[in-house]
Amino acid sequence: MTGKYPDIHLYSGGIFEDNDLQKRILSDPEHISFAGWLSGEEKEKIFRKCPVFVLPSYFEGFGLSAVEAMARGCAVIASDVGGLAEIIQDDQNGILVPPGNSDAIRQAIDTLFSHPEKAAELGRNAARDAEKYDIQAMLENIVTIYGKVS
Repeated sequence: MTGKYPDIHLYSGGIFEDNDLQKRILSDPEHISFAGWLSGEEKEKIFRKCPVFVLPSYFEGFGLSAVEAMARGCAVIASDVGGLAEIIQDDQNGILVPPGNSDAIRQAIDTLFSHPEKAAELGRNAARDAEKYDIQAMLENIVTIYGKVS
């Protein structure tokens, strides 16, 4: 991989939906690792390696993987779709980009790697904001709501 950040390593997770993308990812194992479907300790290990998490999506009901990355202090770049637009406040706890806009994703990545202090700030804010999606906090909120209506 050449260019401005030759030492960046991309970890790609999930499932392949695009055969051309799959070929490109698998063609550069020195700079790109395909991790497949991740869970448990393997997912934690990848999150610890990655200061930036990118979720380029055309549709996202809630965006649990973005919340998981936020909870671990990653700076998140995500498409401005579905629930992601509710979770991420642009330039506060992450960066939102138009869906399908690879130039916007590239610019966001460049911003975060050119300004690591900005990435760290977004990551700290993301970790703070992700606390409201903690399952225990959500359960307590539901109990409080039920208590008010019963």
